Order: sequence, then C-alpha cells, then structure tokens
Amino acid sequence: MLVNGKWTKEWDPVQAKDEKGGFQRQQSGFRDWIGDEKFPAEAGVM
Repeated sequence: MLVNGKWTKEWDPVQAKDEKGGFQRQQSGFRDWIGDEKFPAEAGVM
C-alpha cells in the first residue's frame, strides 16, 4: 500500500480507536460533487 508517498507493508486501515478499542471512522475526504460550487459542471466535457 502506498501511504504518504512511501510503500509500506505495515499499513493498518483502522486509523483510530476509542478508549475501549472500538473502531473510529475517519472523516471522508470525498465530500464534494461535480456540479457544486467547488467543481462546476461543464457542458460537452466527458
């Protein structure tokens, strides 16, 4: 897995745990949509 630009075998997909060891989901980096203010849709572009 490529993590922060470096190949690693020790990558752990669970990034955070609570005080009881439970899974804590990361905040998603994919919250924007094509067609919103940040990424306006363009006619004729595919």
